[in-house]
Amino acid sequence: GRTFFYEILQKISTVPRHIDEFLQRLEHLDLIQVRTLRPHLEYLFKHALIQEVAYNGLLKSERKRIHGRIGKIIEALFGERLSEFYESLAYHFQRSGQPGEAVAYLIKAGEKSAQRYALEEAHRYFEDAYHLVRRTATRGGADTATLIGILNKWAFVFYYRGRYRELYRLMMQHKDRAENLAAGELQAMYYAWLGCALWHRERFHEARRYLVAAFKM
Repeated sequence: GRTFFYEILQKISTVPRHIDEFLQRLEHLDLIQVRTLRPHLEYLFKHALIQEVAYNGLLKSERKRIHGRIGKIIEALFGERLSEFYESLAYHFQRSGQPGEAVAYLIKAGEKSAQRYALEEAHRYFEDAYHLVRRTATRGGADTATLIGILNKWAFVFYYRGRYRELYRLMMQHKDRAENLAAGELQAMYYAWLGCALWHRERFHEARRYLVAAFKM
């Protein structure tokens, strides 16, 4: 993006001993500036176009490698305040070809956004996680559990937005997969949300059946 941390740049650079010299030169050319000094030194590209040109000048394979390394470095550097970087980690792992890590952080970013009622933002994160799981799924138990877990968390966003018809359609699309899960909390929450969606569609008899099934688990 337009901002970057000095420590991360130093760890991914092929010329770490010359970084200070290069950064000073870029500052002198008025291309970058210091954004923050503490707790970590951070720089900002003064013009988005400069950042875009630099990024697009990299080979796709090199971009993927760099994104993956940045993700791992962020995890190592900012472990105690990792929640501040869920969005960045999701971004980097999505572009690094590491779907497992990407999905995990997309879900965390979605939950974080939902907690502060940034519903459109939360919707995008959960939607990205959902489509990524569907693209990379092997139809195994772990993939099904991950998918149903996303639906259960995503359902809160549909609920807060009053999108019950869309929630119902989404839940019904994966009903067979949910029912193939072992009975437990994941399946119970799925039935609870399906019952909630049906209730708000005024299909009370069906809603009661699923809500009772969820309660009994």
